[in-house]
Amino acid sequence: MRAVTLILLLLSLMVNALPISVLAAPPVEEPDPTPMVIDPRMDRPVLPENPSRADLGSIVYFEYCLACHGDQGQGLTDEYRQMAYGEDMDCWQSKCHATNHPTPGFIFPRVVPPVIGEGTLKRFVNAEDLYQYLLLRMPYYKYDMPPEIPDDDMWNVTAYLLRINGVLPDRIDFDPQQASMFPVHLTARSHGEEQVVQIVLLGSLALVVVGLLVQRGWRSASSPASRPSFIHHLHPPSIPRLQARWRYTLSAGGLAVFCLLVVVFTGILEMFFYVPTPESAGNSIQMITYAVPYGGLVRGLHFWSAQALVVVSGIHLLRVIFTGAYTQPRRLNYLLGLGL
Repeated sequence: MRAVTLILLLLSLMVNALPISVLAAPPVEEPDPTPMVIDPRMDRPVLPENPSRADLGSIVYFEYCLACHGDQGQGLTDEYRQMAYGEDMDCWQSKCHATNHPTPGFIFPRVVPPVIGEGTLKRFVNAEDLYQYLLLRMPYYKYDMPPEIPDDDMWNVTAYLLRINGVLPDRIDFDPQQASMFPVHLTARSHGEEQVVQIVLLGSLALVVVGLLVQRGWRSASSPASRPSFIHHLHPPSIPRLQARWRYTLSAGGLAVFCLLVVVFTGILEMFFYVPTPESAGNSIQMITYAVPYGGLVRGLHFWSAQALVVVSGIHLLRVIFTGAYTQPRRLNYLLGLGL
């Protein structure tokens, strides 16, 4: 019994003499944490020192648009879904973004169109159209989970899409006040070089008007019995005075002739650039409006004169009917006008 006690005492002394590091359990070596591998294309854009609207728009695109439209605006392609979402690439699977999605949530479309590159954004004509669509319809999930995106951010992402598609040059900053003058499919250019020509044109027209007034006054003073003017040609002195009143004719016939001349003249000018094919018609219209000098003015005159011609012709027809001008001996004129 004493021997056993002596052995236990010796073992106790030996254990107390060992260092703590020997007695402690060996530490478990944890593996180094493997950092998450993220494709550099998914990195947040870095803003320059003095960012423009397009630069700020790249941040808006990164936060709200990249998830669906891709890092390069390519749309929700298989390659992008695999790169960005990995095993969660099928976003429309059951209980994710399908009809039985959780609340809050939304149904995700299987096809997301590209927004960058040739052939994209075909439905928009100018930056104003693009902005209005983004404001009303984007992001896609806004009706289920409305994000608070300021209007100014929508202008920024509009500028970014214009620049990334090569429409907005880097040296030109985007001005929302001129959004209707920024085409979506043509490179924006400055119209400053046309100002001198505009001043010369307006000055020439003013001189012509002054010259005609002076000539008319001189002829009236020198020869009171001079031949009738163009106004008298439209309303010849041989017709009854009551029927020559403006309240009777409304000048509808003369206005219709004037609108027709404007439509024909501007249409001839547009024929030099308009390409009447399904593939090129839209682009040629944008070329006329935004790229051709004074093309927007010519196209505007052509369009509004055509609309006014229809309205004035209708007024003229109603005036003829209500005043009884369709009876003999002017029945043939009425039938010809009605046919036109």
